[in-house]
Amino acid sequence: MGIKMRDWPQRAFVMTIGLLLVCCFLPQMLLRAQHNLPSAEGVLVVVTDPPGAEVMLDGVVRGVTEPERGLVLNGLKSGAYTLVVHKQWHRSVQRRVVIEPGKRTVLNLALGRPIGFLSVRASLPHVRIEVKGIGVYQQELHRQEVPVGKYQVKIEGPGIPVRVQTVDVTAGVETDLFFDLGPEAQPSKPEIKVTPIEIPNRGRADRPLLKAGDRYGVLVRGYLIPEVVALPGGSFLMGSDSGGEDEKPVHEVYLDPFDMGRVLVTNAQFKAFCDATKREYPADPPEWGNYFNGYPDHPVVNVSWEDAMAYCEWLSKITGAKYRLPTEAQWEYAARGGLTGKKYPWGDDDPKGRANYLEGQIPFGVPTTRVASYAPNGYGLYDMAGNVWQLCWDFYDVSYYRSGNTRNPQGPPEGGNRVARGGAWLYGPSSLRCAVRLQVSPFMQHETIGFRVALVRS
Repeated sequence: MGIKMRDWPQRAFVMTIGLLLVCCFLPQMLLRAQHNLPSAEGVLVVVTDPPGAEVMLDGVVRGVTEPERGLVLNGLKSGAYTLVVHKQWHRSVQRRVVIEPGKRTVLNLALGRPIGFLSVRASLPHVRIEVKGIGVYQQELHRQEVPVGKYQVKIEGPGIPVRVQTVDVTAGVETDLFFDLGPEAQPSKPEIKVTPIEIPNRGRADRPLLKAGDRYGVLVRGYLIPEVVALPGGSFLMGSDSGGEDEKPVHEVYLDPFDMGRVLVTNAQFKAFCDATKREYPADPPEWGNYFNGYPDHPVVNVSWEDAMAYCEWLSKITGAKYRLPTEAQWEYAARGGLTGKKYPWGDDDPKGRANYLEGQIPFGVPTTRVASYAPNGYGLYDMAGNVWQLCWDFYDVSYYRSGNTRNPQGPPEGGNRVARGGAWLYGPSSLRCAVRLQVSPFMQHETIGFRVALVRS
């Protein structure tokens, strides 16, 4: 049907009004749409010197920085993130970054010179070690992280001549100086050993615990993680004929080599995991005050078996190695420290002064002790008895020792409860025996339960 001439003025008027309305409101609609589109998103640009650095947000790898361009992360939800930038053999950089809606945040980060590691030892006690430009140390310097370059090392002590040595530290390598200062020593250069660092958090049983600043552990990708020590493979006698029924019979077990956490996982180490993954902190036990944040080098408690496994999974992602809870067999092998037929990790002597356990009255205040407060066992492991129970990988089965599985046993294929070992501050001396087994719910969180990690070599 055609348009009649008498209808044209009216239609023209309607079209004009419509056009005016579109012209008036279209800009507002476009602005509103533009505002709504990125209302919860922003852009982060990370540029590093040198390039080729890995960028992590809240523990998740997002990519690697490119020369000049860096790494552009689009579509980030607004909010606060933990940013860690890591390049092998450089010091990691950690920042708290806030992404604002509709905004572009640019970070230029200098990673500095690559790093190596320096150790200095002497054959005599009471020596003073000075590394020019780094610091002064008493008795021993163990794997100090330093920028690559040349360093002057001076060592002196009562009744010995001053010795000075210049040493070259290279990236990813531990340079170890040993000064023989005995009466028959020749005034020659120190013994120098150079060893590539394969696993950054692997320490040595005959050396002091590794530290990052004042905290026990090692910084990997900017996160504080536990030190481990390598244990040789071999066989041992597991169980006890004089203990409970679940400890019988004594049987020979063979294990492949593995690495064991040298100390219990600490509050500070577990906090790194919580902060990276935005996981809720473990609850502070009643009457312990601000335990989790206030006692960084004490063992973490109030964590379940599932919490501990989540930590091990995160640790595996951070390091690229395979971490989990130790099996019962690995734990007992490590606890015995190379001893055969002994009751405790140190032998058969009375536990007093050797572990943190209940000696009568429950202590007032925080009853745990700082990790490594007592002497280590023969494998250089601390707190293998007392302080807190230590969760293991295995399901609990009272008769599992009768199964005949004696080569790298992993425990029963199924079950309800899991196993914990080692005793705790709330338990008496009998709980400290290497063979004692405790069954716990995988969901239970308790102030007497913590854990240590194992690194499995595949």
